[in-house]
Amino acid sequence: MTMVNDVAQQLPLAVCGCDFRRASSRWRSRLVLEGDERRSLVEDLARTAGADGFVDLNTCNRTEWIVSTDQPAWAAGLLRAQMLERFRGAGSGIEPYVHVGTAAARHVFSVSIGQESFVVGERQIATQFFGALEEARKLGTSSRLLNGLGSITGRLVRDAVQEGCIGGPAVGVHSLAHHFVKDWLGSCGASGTVAVVGLGAIGRLVRGFFEQDRDTRVIPVNRSIPRGEEEVVRSIRELSSVLREVDAAVICTSAPHHVVKTSTLEGRDPGRRLLVLDLGIPEQVEALDPRTGATRAGLDDLRADPVGSPSPEEQKRHQQAAERFVAKAIEEFTMFAREGSVVDIYDEVRRRHERFVNEEIPAYLENKVGGLDESQRTHLAFGLKGMVLAYTNEIFGAIKRSLVGEEDDEWTDVS
Repeated sequence: MTMVNDVAQQLPLAVCGCDFRRASSRWRSRLVLEGDERRSLVEDLARTAGADGFVDLNTCNRTEWIVSTDQPAWAAGLLRAQMLERFRGAGSGIEPYVHVGTAAARHVFSVSIGQESFVVGERQIATQFFGALEEARKLGTSSRLLNGLGSITGRLVRDAVQEGCIGGPAVGVHSLAHHFVKDWLGSCGASGTVAVVGLGAIGRLVRGFFEQDRDTRVIPVNRSIPRGEEEVVRSIRELSSVLREVDAAVICTSAPHHVVKTSTLEGRDPGRRLLVLDLGIPEQVEALDPRTGATRAGLDDLRADPVGSPSPEEQKRHQQAAERFVAKAIEEFTMFAREGSVVDIYDEVRRRHERFVNEEIPAYLENKVGGLDESQRTHLAFGLKGMVLAYTNEIFGAIKRSLVGEEDDEWTDVS
């Protein structure tokens, strides 16, 4: 059963991406796929690399393409080439990272529990990862392997939360954004009126932070107005008017184009300073004319805040626990992938067994030993079927041992 072992030992998973350590948010924005671009990439991967699943993960920290395929190295090379093509003209030697097989699984698991984030241990990345998997299912680009990856990640995240490897709701880009804006307001002596534009997951967290400040007035802005907040939330159509009222604006929408442009600031008093903090990928704010009095800042301007960080001893304990949990998840995922890798072999053996027993043995006896009476043919057929059953069970036993390393039991579900 060497073939089974060779197949089972390969994890059919590839990851290619760029995070905050590889490229700025402006360059990472080039990796965001539009609908047609995504469909074209998925089709190319299926045709040239046998890919059966694709997940597109876009967060404040990273853009990653995750693929399930029995040719992971080849698929990873194709993904890298696609990203490099999108970076053409960067002139800075941006190099996407590539992970294949077990390394790809380890990377995904580490990312999902915030160990690869700008704010180590952030909680939001897990939600964003599960959201990307759900989007893949809706678009029909998920697969058995990727669904299994998601299930195992869910258990990993629960373990990491219980151990303290993942921080509380206060840990994340939203907390850094809050500190950044507060520092800016303090440095310029502004009154502290802040617009939060976009009330998705990150926007709601940012809004919550500012609403806890007694000295800050918050104006939430959204495309749709949540029920019961008609008197509080302003429509995105009023954005120009809102920006004339505030000292700072945090842009958290997921629009595929710029939400704030220089033209959006027309009519605003240029003598009143304005901070526009862009938390979007792709970027939501274009380069602004300084004559408007507005200053644009983005994800790359945020800095990790040491306030509330765990002690070095706690950090070491959390890191060790995270590594232990990731290793456990890899072991579970490897078993899951191995089971899937032999499903086709299992089904083919079953089909051949059933055809041999139910069609070929009766036909052979009828044509070759037709002189025997019915009782003799039945007795001979029973013996031949028993031999085939014993041989088939040997095959299934070998498959089982290759997967779980147990002594063989007779798999009598084949008959």
